[in-house]
Amino acid sequence: MKQWFIGTNNYWFTASIFLEKSPFVLMVIERLAMTICNVLIRVGFERVHDLWHINVCSKTTDLLYKHTKSIVIPMPYFYLKEKFPERFEYSYEYNEELVDDNRSVAWKYSNKHKESSRRYEERIDKLMGRMEK
Repeated sequence: MKQWFIGTNNYWFTASIFLEKSPFVLMVIERLAMTICNVLIRVGFERVHDLWHINVCSKTTDLLYKHTKSIVIPMPYFYLKEKFPERFEYSYEYNEELVDDNRSVAWKYSNKHKESSRRYEERIDKLMGRMEK
């Protein structure tokens, strides 16, 4: 199973695209183990829940992450904000007067995306193609 998401840092104005590819069977097994874990705690079997969580849930999650391939693509913050505005709905407008020196440098760096947007789009396409394999 393939999934992607965007991670942002609103202090330094940095962002990355995360691509993950996991075996579907392992994801189903992990989801089933987590569902059983949640049912055990709701029914009131705390001791059984603790043993299940330690011996089954954590090991299936470890197995899943062991077989998950991840690719991190660092991107300019405002480039991603422009391309994927729905992912930034929680963001608010920034007042540049309140931004300290370090953030101001990061802000200016992140705004340079307009000059190199084609390069970033080619990079995303290339990595998406790699995830297909």
